[in-house]
Amino acid sequence: MYQAQLRPVVPFTIRGAIWYQGEDDGRNKDYAADLARLIASWRLADIALVKTYGRAERPLFGPMYESHEIKGDKVLVKFKYAYGGLKTVNAGAPNWFEISDGSQENNRLKYVKAQARIAAADVVEVSAPEVKEPKFVRFSWHTLARHNLVNSGGLPAVPFRTDQQDVKGWR
Repeated sequence: MYQAQLRPVVPFTIRGAIWYQGEDDGRNKDYAADLARLIASWRLADIALVKTYGRAERPLFGPMYESHEIKGDKVLVKFKYAYGGLKTVNAGAPNWFEISDGSQENNRLKYVKAQARIAAADVVEVSAPEVKEPKFVRFSWHTLARHNLVNSGGLPAVPFRTDQQDVKGWR
């Protein structure tokens, strides 16, 4: 398979990729994990360029949840892999953050849309007027989420939720 399909294109480089999801993927229960591994492998190419081929240092990963601290009615979310600092692609406030006080609705945590701001190079402050005692934060946790949070290398932040930190495929 390598000789027939990959070897002929080895000399070529690419600037991007277009991904067609296909209609049949909805039946693959492992699709989310498979896609995460595919994206990671495209990113692991940067790792090879830096670590193996000695190319210039560059950000290798998008920002990932590291920890959080509750300060009154705000939650400070710390990210690893911020590199030169967090930013947004549109210079606006970070979007797709939600916050919960731990109350439930239909046997699920109730989250509300949160306001977020970059508070430090690797920290986002999250709050919502209606949540006085926050317990949990989630980020980009929706099928249609198109968030704007990236690191200095332009790599997108990874979705997370603070109440489930051992989600397969993300750690």
